[in-house]
Amino acid sequence: MAAGVSGKRGLRGVTTLPVEHRALVCGDLIVYPQNRRATVDKKELKLSRKKFALLAMPAGQPDRVFTVEEFLVTGWGDADDTRIETLRSHIRNLRASLKEAGVDGMVINSWGVGYRLWDRPDLVALPALPLSGERA
Repeated sequence: MAAGVSGKRGLRGVTTLPVEHRALVCGDLIVYPQNRRATVDKKELKLSRKKFALLAMPAGQPDRVFTVEEFLVTGWGDADDTRIETLRSHIRNLRASLKEAGVDGMVINSWGVGYRLWDRPDLVALPALPLSGERA
């Protein structure tokens, strides 16, 4: 293991890296939080600090909806409501960067809550959930 990187011994002696050192994979998008890099199909994205922060947060948990307040705290250090339009502008710019890289439709609005990542932009809707008592 590299100097200065501590990890834990997992099953069969395999070293597992701390979360902040792991690449976050979401479909064709890979985010490397440790060195502030993101790639799509092995091509590096050119992202500002804000856009990278707004991408890295949900990339770690792509199935989770992050609130507008969580994005504001991540990007600006507080949840000041006066920054909501600024956040929307940064999200719009992030979407444009991802679209240009070939992964359009990854940043999804969850109306009234916030945003999340969707690694299947080819699907326009989530699959239907089974009704109570039905098998999946």
